[in-house]
Amino acid sequence: MEAVLEKPKPRISNKIPKHLIYEEMDGVPLYRKGYKDVLSGIKTAEEIMGSSKLQSFIISFIIKYLNRFLPNQYEAVSSESGLHLAIGNNLSTDIAIYNIHEVGNIFEPVYFNTPPKIVFEVDVKIDLTKSKTTESEYITRKTKKLLKFGVEKVIWILTSSQTIIIAEANQTAWKMFDFSGKIDVMNNISFSIKQLIEERGFLLPTVEI
Repeated sequence: MEAVLEKPKPRISNKIPKHLIYEEMDGVPLYRKGYKDVLSGIKTAEEIMGSSKLQSFIISFIIKYLNRFLPNQYEAVSSESGLHLAIGNNLSTDIAIYNIHEVGNIFEPVYFNTPPKIVFEVDVKIDLTKSKTTESEYITRKTKKLLKFGVEKVIWILTSSQTIIIAEANQTAWKMFDFSGKIDVMNNISFSIKQLIEERGFLLPTVEI
């Protein structure tokens, strides 16, 4: 009988480059989803860095909407802006609303180190198997850190389940609703994700429960 040779499995290096780190919590690096594919040569780092089409459009729609209505002293920023909370705690935000008079010198090549007023997060972007945590545990942990740092409101947008989670600094109970529900941002600014998507000519698909 002819021997059948098994195809060798891709080897994953034990050394993980810094550019595959998405965030750092309590001194522990949290790696990007797909980092194992990069280490094994299946994908390039560039292939896992970006957001999906849906994530990108949602972020873009929200930024465009917010910057139409925010008071002049506020600005909504994106591009995975880094937020330095303390030594060993460096987080990433999908959208953060800052009072531009509180951020200091914008020309310094450093992370933000003052709390934004509001943070939007679109999906979980870390590898949960490496962090040995669940999605809900990660969301809870990150949200509590942001609120403790001084963020007034954290808004999670979870695309796979079309779920919104809102946590506020002065409230113990978090709100949860679907994409058709209104997100109250600030200063009577509110919208629904369904509204923003459909205003641009797209039909929100039905989610299987």
